Amino acid sequence: AADRFGAGAQLAGADWQSFETAFAAAAVETAKELQAIAGRPDFRAAVAWQNRAVLRTGIAPFLAWTPTAAGRTSMPRQREELVAHYWQRFCVKNDTIGFFG
Repeated sequence: AADRFGAGAQLAGADWQSFETAFAAAAVETAKELQAIAGRPDFRAAVAWQNRAVLRTGIAPFLAWTPTAAGRTSMPRQREELVAHYWQRFCVKNDTIGFFG
């Protein structure tokens, strides 16, 4: 959807509103998917092995949050990024932590 807007395009009108709506919906769905990952017992165990405090300060508040487009302020976005970074370390880069290695 964003490819409709070139460098000089005016970011207004029906097309822009449609893009904003689609972006907000995708962001909420991404947050929900990351919450599903963060709630997995194997994910939480692997995080605990590396940084137990993060379970309390980052993961628990992220799981308690209800994702909404308006509620995606700085802190929830940082927690989304935290989960995504750990997930990448454990899976994509084949980090050798317990059963993820």
